[in-house]
Amino acid sequence: DAQQRQQQAEKLLSFLLGDVSPELKKFSSVTTRGNLGDRALEYFSAVPPEKLTDTEVARQSKALTQIGEIKMDEAKYTEAAAAFEKAYASAATLTARHPQNADMLFERAQAEYWIGFVARRRGDFPTVREWFTRYRDSAVALATIEGKTLRAQREVTSGHHNLAVSDLDGGNLAEARRGFLAERAVREELVGANPGDLQLKFNLADADSWLGRLSDQDGRYDEALAYYSESSARLEGLLSREPNDAIRKLELSRSLVFVGNVQGLLGRRLNAANSYARAKALLDVLTTQDPRNRQWQVGFSSLRLQQAALLIADGDRAAATSTLIETRIKLEALVTAEPSSRVFPAILATWWRLEARIRLFDKRADALDAATRALELGAPLVVDARADNKAVGDYAQSCLLAGRIAFAQAQPDVARRHLNRGLEVLASRIATSRDWRLLDPAAQSLVLLGKTNDARPLIEQLRSFGYHSIDPLAASILEVAPSPASSAK
Repeated sequence: DAQQRQQQAEKLLSFLLGDVSPELKKFSSVTTRGNLGDRALEYFSAVPPEKLTDTEVARQSKALTQIGEIKMDEAKYTEAAAAFEKAYASAATLTARHPQNADMLFERAQAEYWIGFVARRRGDFPTVREWFTRYRDSAVALATIEGKTLRAQREVTSGHHNLAVSDLDGGNLAEARRGFLAERAVREELVGANPGDLQLKFNLADADSWLGRLSDQDGRYDEALAYYSESSARLEGLLSREPNDAIRKLELSRSLVFVGNVQGLLGRRLNAANSYARAKALLDVLTTQDPRNRQWQVGFSSLRLQQAALLIADGDRAAATSTLIETRIKLEALVTAEPSSRVFPAILATWWRLEARIRLFDKRADALDAATRALELGAPLVVDARADNKAVGDYAQSCLLAGRIAFAQAQPDVARRHLNRGLEVLASRIATSRDWRLLDPAAQSLVLLGKTNDARPLIEQLRSFGYHSIDPLAASILEVAPSPASSAK
């Protein structure tokens, strides 16, 4: 009886961790999924480790991986990393003991991916590359064991996708493009062979989204918009099939934000505002449904900042201020809750840049204080190899804004110091980049310093892309390069 009940319990646990868990992720809150993971670990902890069978250890590894995913949703990176590392240790031991067991190898691969994922959220790109490479190698080994099963093909394709993401993070756009295009071709073949598989269609939408990001960084805005629009269309189709799927809603909201961002770059502000409004409607539902999911909260706050920037561009500073007020407390709480994140302080720095811009327009004496706060948040993000183009470009924008404000407050020496600091952090990247995040602040800073001849090639490059800044202060420089005196005014 005892053995039979144990077998039944293990079978039920396997069902909950395997078949039920993906559905819970679609439709249930962090709390519900967390309770399942906690109960699973309680079951394992009730048995001395030495008495756990290898099958039970494999299930424990799966449970730990799922708990790590939940901790990521809660933005608890230290706890998530600890869970993933324990999952990896267990799975690695099992695969060493059973090298031909595909299921155990699969669980090891999942832990390897998530360890790399946490590192990416922390901006630790060398560690990302190491673990994403391990994940790719495990996926290839899985395919060697079980052949061209759908599971193996998914994992191998995902392994190559992750390395393309790593290339993009490192600024290797050519290699990233090759990787993403190859991935997309494989995804299309898999969808053609398995037309009823919604997850494969979701993966294809994701491939389009990453190609859009790459095109954005490469100054190909029309191409980026086409990829993002295709991704959104695919996701809308999937959501119509499963209208309550939280994952589909989240990804569609992100895709719509990307569409809006590129529309803004092309000067289509009304279209951008409409895309953001559609994304907000989806995120309103998600954040109300699961307020503990901090990843959803930060996505919502980031979107609200994009909307505030458009409001400032349209001259509606009162509405922009109202939008900023609602997001500040949430962003500060995120930074406090997870200090190892590089994303959260970057978004909070964006908040302070928008606040500084409003104060500058309103000719407030404390405008430079707001810009200084943005600089303080951004400075740690650009001091080592973990800085990507966005971090560097954001910090340069903070320097640029501080310089503008200092000029407006008749502090030319302070202004030049800030502008030169921005150019200093941009110097090693600007020569070979087509990324507006770098070109825009560099061009503006050079003009404000009176170096219009140096700025002109950058401005012409931005114009050739069809670039339009939504910052009204930037337009006066990037459309027609004036003298530094008139820019300061």
